[in-house]
Amino acid sequence: MLARGRIRIDHLAWDAAARTLEVGLTSGKDQSVELRMPTAESISADRGRPTRSPNAITLELPAGKPVTLRIRWN
Repeated sequence: MLARGRIRIDHLAWDAAARTLEVGLTSGKDQSVELRMPTAESISADRGRPTRSPNAITLELPAGKPVTLRIRWN
């Protein structure tokens, strides 16, 4: 599935009981994207930088390289 900004969603898995979500992304171009999830308790990624808010992250998406995003919500 393709998302806005030439970002491909490679896999999506969630565990409702554990309140976790994991998303694999691959970008078609080098870019930085800020992701916010209002109900998130924490957001992390193997290529991400925290922002001032615990429920947001700046993802560094190099062209053609997979990035895994992990979200835990309240």
